[in-house]
Amino acid sequence: MTVGVWIARALALVGFADAAYLTATHYAGAPVFCGASGGCETVLTSEYATVGPVPVAVVGAAYYAVASLSAWTPLEAWSRRTAAFLATLIGAGFVVTAVLVWLQATVIGAWCRFCLVSAAITTLLLFTALYLLRVVSKEPEGAVEP
Repeated sequence: MTVGVWIARALALVGFADAAYLTATHYAGAPVFCGASGGCETVLTSEYATVGPVPVAVVGAAYYAVASLSAWTPLEAWSRRTAAFLATLIGAGFVVTAVLVWLQATVIGAWCRFCLVSAAITTLLLFTALYLLRVVSKEPEGAVEP
């Protein structure tokens, strides 16, 4: 289980850094470094890049922050409840991510590298969270091995 927890921790931190970068560039009005393709700018300036006045990247940063805080629960305190919360949170994040990737592919017609990195991280986090849930669920309550 220890390796799975460390993978979840690392992925959540990388996801947070990705979303924080997009959030910072949004509020700074700075261009996103994405190469010559221009896909990032197309996606990040589309009507789907915000929910009202809030950039989707802010929602992503909050999501990764909560996932990170959950994953950083001390090993001796991990329980079925912790694993179930993390799996549920990441599952919801995966659904939102799938919709955002679908929007890029079908409606916007452009790809944002940073968004795709986030989608990959969420997918890996989902597999990790489901693995942790399975491992923790096999342990007798209160006997989770660090």
